[in-house]
Amino acid sequence: MKRLWEKLPMRQKKGAVKRDYVREESVYRKAVEKAESFGFNDIRLAAALGELAEFLVHQGRHLEAEPFFAEACSIYESVYGENHPVTISHLNDLARLYETLAKFGEAEKLIVRSLKVNELNAVENSKNVALDLKNLADLYRKMGRLAEAELFLTRAMKICKIVFGPKNPESTQIFSAWAKLRLAQGHIREAEDYCHKVHIILKESFGKKHPRVAANLSATARLYERKKDLRNAEKLLKLSLGIYQETLGPRHPAVATGLIHLAVFYRKNGKPARFLTLLKKAMAIRESVLPSGHPDFAATLCLLADTLGLKKKFIEAEDLYQQAWVMYEKSYGPMNPVVAACLNNLAELYYARSRYDECERLLQKSLEIYKKVYGPDHPEVLASLYNIKACFEAQDKAEEAAEANVLIQKIKNSYL
Repeated sequence: MKRLWEKLPMRQKKGAVKRDYVREESVYRKAVEKAESFGFNDIRLAAALGELAEFLVHQGRHLEAEPFFAEACSIYESVYGENHPVTISHLNDLARLYETLAKFGEAEKLIVRSLKVNELNAVENSKNVALDLKNLADLYRKMGRLAEAELFLTRAMKICKIVFGPKNPESTQIFSAWAKLRLAQGHIREAEDYCHKVHIILKESFGKKHPRVAANLSATARLYERKKDLRNAEKLLKLSLGIYQETLGPRHPAVATGLIHLAVFYRKNGKPARFLTLLKKAMAIRESVLPSGHPDFAATLCLLADTLGLKKKFIEAEDLYQQAWVMYEKSYGPMNPVVAACLNNLAELYYARSRYDECERLLQKSLEIYKKVYGPDHPEVLASLYNIKACFEAQDKAEEAAEANVLIQKIKNSYL
């Protein structure tokens, strides 16, 4: 019995090359069914549930994966205890999923719990303490709590210097987190310095042509673009794409991501023909390697819809936004910032066509999502209020526009 149960995931891995997702999912679910025969507090069932959850995440089906991850964690906690390293490791996996689903409160609780457990033996677990601090900082940055993020990253950096040393690739996780935080704070030069440190360490550790080097080059390119150094930004994006193509092959999802980064760069800088060419290549890759309904494919639909909207092809653009909306909700649930951004784009299309009632409805829904996820004073809430105010003004709803403006000024004053 045990041998059969263990073979099921192996059979799935061999079948993954054929991209038969229906069969692969069936194999994983059979593994769970077989493992249930060992009892509902057996770690083999936890392992099978975790494998199924990871498969669903790979497919972009994050919302469906959540209960399987949660059940697996419950079993590990029952078997090993709440403070055991195995339990904490799997709780961290669940925290990352919660973060993806924008369930930031749940993610925070699990990361804080991991940190407290690891701090019980801080010397032995110093690496894990540093990573927990980094994870909390990343979470707070996404939530707009930048001051708290900086406090936790500062602590992580102190540990990093002692534990990892100056050239350990493990330290790049901390440096990359600093780069993202400094960018969010508007300190472009400091963010660039951290990206440069990451580049040196990764290049010395893995060589010039490695996917992690490519990812850092792409991040650095965005910094160059922010400071209007477009020539170097384009150069780094091309280098990043070339590394992905050479190391991972021309049809890898990372290549599609690299194509999209370069495509978006061209669109922002007035080269729509290049943008469309690269976007179509990326779409072809994602369509061939990703399962139907994957959120990454939804992202390409939104980009194409943006372009069609600018060309006044409103019907085609609306259809693509609607498709993306469905994909995003299925993957992340209805109350996710990614869904809100898609609704904003569709609302903008309705605004351009003077369909103000539909525009207002979507903008209000988007605002509701941002408030629930981030709180009432987040920059995304502020941006949504500006959009709603413009929609009210277009309909000559002076009273509603004035009310929106009061909320805008309240948030702006909170930043002073």
